[in-house]
Amino acid sequence: MAANSKREQIILANTVIIETIDALKATKRVLPERAELKKLPNTNFPLAAVVGRIPLPADHQEDREGNRDQFISELKIDIFVYFMQRKDTDQQISNLLDDFWQALYQDQSRGGLVFDTKLIPTEKVNVWKPYAAFKLTIIHNYLHDTGGI
Repeated sequence: MAANSKREQIILANTVIIETIDALKATKRVLPERAELKKLPNTNFPLAAVVGRIPLPADHQEDREGNRDQFISELKIDIFVYFMQRKDTDQQISNLLDDFWQALYQDQSRGGLVFDTKLIPTEKVNVWKPYAAFKLTIIHNYLHDTGGI
């Protein structure tokens, strides 16, 4: 059941969108270790790591007619973007963030899976030569029942 849970479907829908961003060279579903980044060829950057968090139930609606209860949960998905640092690091961040912003706000319901989409970039940019990275968090609210999250 978990492989096709609503949570997984939402994360997959976001991953598919992210993979369409032309500037990206690779996408992963796990957060890479620094040692792993060093082993990757430069042609794999910019790279995005898509990491889903545990959904938090925000509202519970009991059905008194014998149907399953309904929950509205909030799911946060972190996108870690790694790229090779150059002299124009700030411009690289602007360009990449703009690409993510445009792509992730096109279908805000993710094909009807979620009620809404909110993007929150993290202000801090991590820089360790020759790499730089920033994080963008996607927040979705969605409906599910007691049969799965």
